[in-house]
Amino acid sequence: MRRTMFALLGALALGACNGVLELGVERTPDMVAQSPSTTPGPTRIEQQATPLTVLDPSRLGSACRSQAHPEQDPDSTVVCFVDALLRGADEEAVAFLDPELRTNLASAETPLELLLGLQARPSSARVLGVSREGESLARAEVILVVGDAVEHRTLTLNVGAEGWRVAAVDGVTDLVVEEYAIVSEEEDTPNHLEYLQRIEPSILDRRRAWREPPAEEVARAYNAALAPFDYLLVPRETPGWSSPFYDLYRGGEVVAQDIEAIWPVSVASSGQDFAFLVQGLNRPAQLVRRRSLQPWDTARHCDTPPVFAGDDLIFLERDDQHRECRLRRGDAVLFSFQMSGPRPDNPVKGLWSWEGRWVLEIDGQVFIDGTSLSQQSGYESVFGWRLLAGRPLYFFEDEDGIGVSYSGQVLPHTYDEVVHDRCCEPAAFNVGGNAHMVWFHGLRDGLWYYVEMGMYE
Repeated sequence: MRRTMFALLGALALGACNGVLELGVERTPDMVAQSPSTTPGPTRIEQQATPLTVLDPSRLGSACRSQAHPEQDPDSTVVCFVDALLRGADEEAVAFLDPELRTNLASAETPLELLLGLQARPSSARVLGVSREGESLARAEVILVVGDAVEHRTLTLNVGAEGWRVAAVDGVTDLVVEEYAIVSEEEDTPNHLEYLQRIEPSILDRRRAWREPPAEEVARAYNAALAPFDYLLVPRETPGWSSPFYDLYRGGEVVAQDIEAIWPVSVASSGQDFAFLVQGLNRPAQLVRRRSLQPWDTARHCDTPPVFAGDDLIFLERDDQHRECRLRRGDAVLFSFQMSGPRPDNPVKGLWSWEGRWVLEIDGQVFIDGTSLSQQSGYESVFGWRLLAGRPLYFFEDEDGIGVSYSGQVLPHTYDEVVHDRCCEPAAFNVGGNAHMVWFHGLRDGLWYYVEMGMYE
């Protein structure tokens, strides 16, 4: 079965009840939607010996009456709430609200959208899991798709005389996904620069401020991390150059000038040190730390900047024969892999620190503290790993094509092909991104799309 969240509701909590509820049909085992996760998800609570108080299905609306099975699944009321919401059955869904919430929303024309903080009624939703705190409080994690946006909400439920009631809703707007159909694959493909002319300027202009932030915004983001260490990055326009240069100050004195390349700042978990690379015009790279600037041989370090994992600075280093690349923490080798022969691109796609762990991407494989994400999740390959608004996003390939995972959840958008890891001219169409968004070219059903996914303030 092809991965999809469209028109699916999942009930993934309480013991062996792992079915997925599809609108208008019964739950069957082969409808389970898998959601591989690298981050802790909602707590899964095992079925308790004494059944909790649940809403009698005879008291539910018609949309839920035939699908709620409280004897086997005490959390079916949550599934029915979302089901009623999607069906547009406001009266049935409102029946699940606490009296206070119902009173507050009584005068609203679209109470359920208002309740969930949505601009429109969702086209699909999924209950990711339900955690239980005692016998009177539960929290349900829900993903909703509204237009091109994927929204996350937490429903707090209290149990009363009539069963579970939704008492509060918490959540923030999640990933915004915008797809633009460009051209059929029979007519053209994104592997030459002329293809860019097919993308309307208005499409690229919409998110340009996030995709290509001005120098002042770039400096502001760096300075937020550098300020505690008395460092300051200052942009400077130079006549005759289209791109700005930067000067780096420490304690009011210039320590590096004419910087044209800057790598991300990595800060130790204790907040006592940091590290990042800068490279001046026609100069070698330098490693900047709290108390020092020192030369950095990018070729010897696999063209990859070091990062802090916890309070330890880790870095890649080639052996003298350039046959092996090793991930090191001081003298200790954490991980190693063989280098292939001469090639136009770098097999190392990135090294990151995430929640005290290190993440390394190498040619379609991602390792987290040495564990292969592909093997762990059953994927053929994983690529494009990055932190987006502090949460992991990556692409994966399996028998159904190419999918996208964000913050531990699989998005409903799938592709037959996503351009990535190409060299030379086609490299212009590789997956790109920054701390706020990711952009790429994906093929689906014979049509090429330009796609942007982001967290926008």
